[in-house]
Amino acid sequence: MYRRVLTPEGYPIEQAADVFTRRDDLLIQLDKTLRQILALTGGGSGGGGTPVVFPAKAQKLYTASVPLGVANTEVRWQIPAGTKQFGLHTRNGNAIRIASEPGKVAGSLDPYFTLKANTALECTELDIPGTADMIWYFSCSVANEVVEIIIGV
Repeated sequence: MYRRVLTPEGYPIEQAADVFTRRDDLLIQLDKTLRQILALTGGGSGGGGTPVVFPAKAQKLYTASVPLGVANTEVRWQIPAGTKQFGLHTRNGNAIRIASEPGKVAGSLDPYFTLKANTALECTELDIPGTADMIWYFSCSVANEVVEIIIGV
């Protein structure tokens, strides 16, 4: 049995699976990660690059439910200050519209974001300052939908 792998230089090769070990897998993953870090920091030349900033981990998780009781009606929801990550979906799987400005989602006026039916939205690298809150506006073309949200702060 053979498997396709990438060399440290990024070339695909076929290699017998029995000569491959978990250690080899880890070394390839480490090499890939280091190359990504070098690309983000300007090649690791010691200057001129953008520093890599790893997101802070959430210490607590909270849940929220935002009811969208009337079809095509805008509902306001405030993301708590200090939010580092979140995920959301609709309880019944209907598509919803999301905007950061009032007056956009109920009438489907740009700019807004459509979360397609039976999908989820996840953001894991937020940096909302501790004193700021971000407001989102939701709307759904179907009555009695609920937006379920999980928040990491």
